[in-house]
Amino acid sequence: MNKFILFGAALLAIVLLLPTSSAQETKPKKSSAFLDDLCEKCEYCKTDPECTGCKLCSQCKNRRQEGCRFCRIKEAEAECVERCNKGCRICGGNDGTGLASCKRR
Repeated sequence: MNKFILFGAALLAIVLLLPTSSAQETKPKKSSAFLDDLCEKCEYCKTDPECTGCKLCSQCKNRRQEGCRFCRIKEAEAECVERCNKGCRICGGNDGTGLASCKRR
């Protein structure tokens, strides 16, 4: 009888300790809205690395327009260029080739 209890406990421990696959592991991860927005800004930096789009901020109706990604309402061009350059430095990542999070997408 003691052997059965010991065998049962060992079998139960093995079953509980074995890794199991879950449905969450098989589904691809949803990307966050923050990461989507960040990577979109980084794509803009590839098309306008000198931030020349800030010259057109007065003509921008929204940020989705060409060259308007870093524009804000009633902002001077110099402030836009400063923010754009800072954002593009961040997008360069540690090695200057881009953010690892955006590369994996």
